[in-house]
Amino acid sequence: MSSARETILANVRQALEHPSHLPETGGDITERVRAGLRKLTPSDHKGLAQQFKKEVETVSGECHLCADAGTAQSKLLELLQAAAIGRIAIDGHELSRAFAQPLTTRASQVTLVDPLQLPQTERRVELAVTPAGVVQADYGIADTGSLVILYGPEASALSHVLPETIFALLPAERLLPDLYAVTDQVPAERRKQMVLITGPSRTADIEKILILGAHGPKRLVVLIIGA
Repeated sequence: MSSARETILANVRQALEHPSHLPETGGDITERVRAGLRKLTPSDHKGLAQQFKKEVETVSGECHLCADAGTAQSKLLELLQAAAIGRIAIDGHELSRAFAQPLTTRASQVTLVDPLQLPQTERRVELAVTPAGVVQADYGIADTGSLVILYGPEASALSHVLPETIFALLPAERLLPDLYAVTDQVPAERRKQMVLITGPSRTADIEKILILGAHGPKRLVVLIIGA
């Protein structure tokens, strides 16, 4: 044991006598990484939307490119009817409310749940039995297919995690190439309430069997508006 200890200490002393050839600080490494990412990511909204769609589908999500708000709303109704979903929750943002409210007509037969209009004690109960949520994404990251959600008092986080299906509304102009671009847009203080969502909830902790919806939505559908 003593011999092994002395060998290790001798190696440490030798290493300390010969400084590393690597720089002490990152220097311009951050800018080099950003420059490399820029080469891999389209600069226009159409290209970003196509890349975002590809990445979302790679992680078992769904993504639909919609020319305008009317097309996106029609696609949302189509998807709700195809899945026989008659009850949806919104997160409180104006965009999700504007999309969901017209679906509550007698013809559409969709019931709307607004958690912000419910007492705090009833929100979890109501949303736990609501099959789908219609929510607004603040940004989309093209190179990973991730949604950026900024939580705050004006919206309910429960609508993102309790329903089994999430329909996320993402304006095309909110598409960003990478996480660096997100940090450029979002102030440091606001990032404390920032959450990234990449595909449906999944885990393979138990015997390496992939399970969707283990601790969040089982299905994630992104509607890019104005793509």
